[in-house]
Amino acid sequence: MSTPSNDPDPDQNAEELFLTYLIQREEPEAEDFESLCARHPEHADVLRVLHADFERVGGLLSKSSKQESMQATLASMFGKSLDPGISLEPAHGPSDSIVERLEEHAPGVTRYEIKGEVARGGMGVILKAWDRDLRRSMAMKALLAEHAPAEDGPRPKVNELHLRRFLEEAQITGQLEHPGIVPVHELGIDSEGRVYFTMPLIRGREFKRIISLVRDGEEGWTLNKALHVLQKVCEAVAYAHAKGVIHRDLKPANIMVGSFGETYVMDWGLARVLDREDTRDIRVREGSSAGIETDRTSGDATPLMTMDGAVIGTPAYMSPEQAAGRIEQLDERTDVYALGAMLYNLLTFQMPYVARGQSLSPRSVLRARLNGPPLAVAKINPEAPTEVVEICEKAMADTPHERYRTALELSEDLEAYLGGRAVSAHETSLGYQLGLAYKRHRPVFVTAIAAAVLLLVGAGMYVRQQQQALRNEQQALRQEQRALIDRTRELDLGAVRLLPPQVDRLFPLLPDTIPSMQAWMERTDGALGREDVWQAELEQADEQQRVELSGLLEGIGELRELRRAVEERVVTARAVEDPTYLKREASWARAIEEIKNSPTYDGLVMKEIPGLLPLGEDLSTGMFEFWNHLSGAKPRRDSVTGRLDPHPDDGIVLVLLPGGTYTMGPLDLPDSDWLHEVTLEPFLFGKYEVTQAQWLRVMGYNPSLYSPGYEIATGHGGGSTYQISLLHPVTNLTWFESAEFCARASLALPFEAQWEYAAKAGTTTVHYWGNYVIDVMGKENFYNRVCNGEGFSGFGGEASWVDGYCGSAPIGAFEPNGFGLYDTLANVTEWCGEWAGEEDPVGPGKRKHKRGSSYLVGPGNTAFSDWRQWWPPSQTNEALGMRAARALE
Repeated sequence: MSTPSNDPDPDQNAEELFLTYLIQREEPEAEDFESLCARHPEHADVLRVLHADFERVGGLLSKSSKQESMQATLASMFGKSLDPGISLEPAHGPSDSIVERLEEHAPGVTRYEIKGEVARGGMGVILKAWDRDLRRSMAMKALLAEHAPAEDGPRPKVNELHLRRFLEEAQITGQLEHPGIVPVHELGIDSEGRVYFTMPLIRGREFKRIISLVRDGEEGWTLNKALHVLQKVCEAVAYAHAKGVIHRDLKPANIMVGSFGETYVMDWGLARVLDREDTRDIRVREGSSAGIETDRTSGDATPLMTMDGAVIGTPAYMSPEQAAGRIEQLDERTDVYALGAMLYNLLTFQMPYVARGQSLSPRSVLRARLNGPPLAVAKINPEAPTEVVEICEKAMADTPHERYRTALELSEDLEAYLGGRAVSAHETSLGYQLGLAYKRHRPVFVTAIAAAVLLLVGAGMYVRQQQQALRNEQQALRQEQRALIDRTRELDLGAVRLLPPQVDRLFPLLPDTIPSMQAWMERTDGALGREDVWQAELEQADEQQRVELSGLLEGIGELRELRRAVEERVVTARAVEDPTYLKREASWARAIEEIKNSPTYDGLVMKEIPGLLPLGEDLSTGMFEFWNHLSGAKPRRDSVTGRLDPHPDDGIVLVLLPGGTYTMGPLDLPDSDWLHEVTLEPFLFGKYEVTQAQWLRVMGYNPSLYSPGYEIATGHGGGSTYQISLLHPVTNLTWFESAEFCARASLALPFEAQWEYAAKAGTTTVHYWGNYVIDVMGKENFYNRVCNGEGFSGFGGEASWVDGYCGSAPIGAFEPNGFGLYDTLANVTEWCGEWAGEEDPVGPGKRKHKRGSSYLVGPGNTAFSDWRQWWPPSQTNEALGMRAARALE
């Protein structure tokens, strides 16, 4: 802005001199008031009267302007709320049916004549095509096939994921009907079998070329003219946001400017529809340093590759959340940051983090972006307009809620600057407002200010009235602030009551749970950040309020401790992502190969299962075993026998069962209506029942009626006893508690068909050891009549053959079945996953299945693999426990 001369016209009167002084005093080299009076002694008295009145009224207006609005107070305490956005209509997912419908429109003789290739990427190619029907040049984007089509063969095979994204890009761009977004004319399949869509062929220059023209002062390009272009870009992006779409790859290379000012936002290939599942993982791939360049990326530095293989440009225009890979936080304000970065480029004539003439790798730029904001605009270009610099800084704020809430707000500020009006990003003052008004209406302004100054002389009474009105407004504001504090206290009281129970749902400790844990921590931060406010309130509160505030502060203290615990969970969950964690990557690679080559599993190809690590093969059964590291340490094998040696510190052991077809139901009742064949896929099944130690580690409490240290008679006479230990099964469980345990450990309760298959262990006899119950000795833990000194009727009246306990036995105390599983038919009864069926006398959906008998009864009627019961899911008893399972997918 040019500075008005300090030498006013000699014919000016005192009012005009004072008006000129007001306009000039915002300038760096402005003349002070006393110097003005000294140069014009003939007007000094009048000037001093005008100056005194102006300062008095101006001071009152300044005080009034400093009062925060209700909206600003709410924003400072809670942050700005997000626009809800408008969702696009749901797009159909890619499938053969879509391709077939497109093929129906494929012309027998192609309508388009290909004139050459414009650009090429890893997924598609952009061609220049001649439309024979309408006799015009078009741009055709075609999806690349995975291989060339054979002569007279089927259409070329395309990657289904690439096809889905290609169709999404076409459908999203086709529904963004805005002058600043290139329309899609046609979607189809050409005569060569390629899926394509056509668009107008845009003739123009990239915005980065416009920036160079502004820098060099060529072709009439000025900063304001370029700002008009950027404002059009903001309007197009704001329209997309209103439709629920974010671009995620805004940069100068993706903005095209035509010869007549037409402005287009290009390349919507990385766009995402908000509130819908994201089909792309746009985090930067580890180790990636280069990608495939096109004519719009080559000038922005070598592109980076995303996690799922898409190509993105230089990270200089990425928001902090996008550069850090926090893709769940991306929203409209991510695009606002990129728009601000383009404005930064325009003001400094260099990209953020890259000095002019400097060459940095994308990795170096990404590291610089993650370390903090770029060099301030004012340090690179001190002559840049202050208001535009402040617009840029607000758009590029590191914290999303400090940026413009929408691209439309950014556009409005640019429009305000170009129109000579105040911008929201600039701290306004009376002199600033006068200066802007002077620029817009200079001919009228002199007369208006002169009249206003004359009115100030006689405004004393009016000022006193305004002072009283201001005091009234301040009183009302204090009342509103008090109401706001009371409402905030109610919200924080709700937070300290509702947030702690939610911690129990932040499981399992695997990478997939990290976003939920981070979201919970963010919800706690508001209440934690206001602890000092409530401490100050407590010191002034009456007795009744002190009780409430003391409870609130106590709850905030509990939240702080819980937040530390959740932070530790995040650290643990992140550790699992490391391939060296517990030698995860190497041990899984070896196990997958061995299982594939094992005759037991008939070529089964496993995938890594989060939360599990391989233990190797059980040599006695030929079956592979895994341990759940979320429930304990790695189990150890006996160096001589090769069998596992149970220890309280051990995690849950799961056996990989091969699956197959078996007969479910009572094998000793061939006429039973319940007998039927069942075919199961391979699955994982607990080698042992869940122990008290494992439950205590995962859940933090022990519900068992008989806990460690409790003594029970052995039942063998002589007064001998044994003590319950942490290796005994956990009991006294409801079905709901068992399901919660499984959720925390990334496991599941077995289904009935899985449980019976595991208990029968591939046998076709009545019991897995044979057809006679008398052979149960050493295999299962029954005690009932033994502890009463009785024998079993029908078995010779002898009880000594049953080697049982008068309570539950520790895991591994008896012999395993043919699958290497322990205690499947006794010890404790075990919950299954599904609801009971129609045969349940209480009615379907009222009870849960449980399987396996327990130590409470004898084997005569219960030592069968098909023995089953129904039980209300909220009830339990001293001999009801659980065993874990896991599907392979």
